Parts: sequence; structure tokens; C-alpha cells
Amino acid sequence: MEPTTGVIVDGYKNVESVNVKPDLAALADIAAILMKYQQDPVLGPALQRLASMATQFDDYEGQKLVRYEFKQTEESKKKSIEDAKKGRAAIAFVKIYLPVFALAAGVILFITGIILLLAGSRSGKEQTKVEAEGPEE
Repeated sequence: MEPTTGVIVDGYKNVESVNVKPDLAALADIAAILMKYQQDPVLGPALQRLASMATQFDDYEGQKLVRYEFKQTEESKKKSIEDAKKGRAAIAFVKIYLPVFALAAGVILFITGIILLLAGSRSGKEQTKVEAEGPEE
């Protein structure tokens, strides 16, 4: 795996899957409450089926939700390496060059603002001086 971009650049085959199975630990907590209704004609048979299902799930591997299979050939490795190099260049642009350009633009704008401020205050002084002298005849 290329550390900067996270692109897998060297790996032949990878197979992973995610399974899910019920967690029956909560049934143990409520078993005492449910056993009160064991003699009920409607709930009794349902509770017996539930108890038998709890023992069946001990060996249950679970339902497969996702299967991820990844294979690489020599050609796909080369393409992954090229993609990683492009990704590194893009990351370098965003992390290094873009902030430098923004900083340079900010400095230029700041200097331009100072120059305009100084030029404006000088012309304001000249205008005040002309008004104080009065109109030329």
C-alpha cells in the first residue's frame, strides 16, 4: 500500500467477507420474565420454539453480508502505481503549492493595499494644501 494515497500497489489476492449472526445474550436476560408465560396457551409453544432456536444458533456461522475479493495482475499493478504517483502529485499540490500561491497572493494584495493607502494619503494632503492656498489667479 502506498502510504501517502492509500492505493494498493502490491498485492496479489485478497478475499474478505463480513458475516452477521444474532446475539442471543439478551434472551438470557429476559428468560426469567418470559418463563412466567410458559403455561399460556398462545405464548407457551412460541417460547418453547424460541428456546430451541437459541441452542441452534450456537454453531451458526452467520449470514454473509459482504464479500470483498481483490486480485491484481502485473498490468493492474502498473496502473495502480501510476495512479498512486498522480495522487501524490495532487496531494502535494493541495498541501504545498496551493498554500504557497495563496500566501504569495495575500502578500501581493497586502503590499498593494499599503501602496494605495500611502498614495491616497499623499494626494489627500496635496488636496488640502491646494484648498488652503486658495484658487490660483
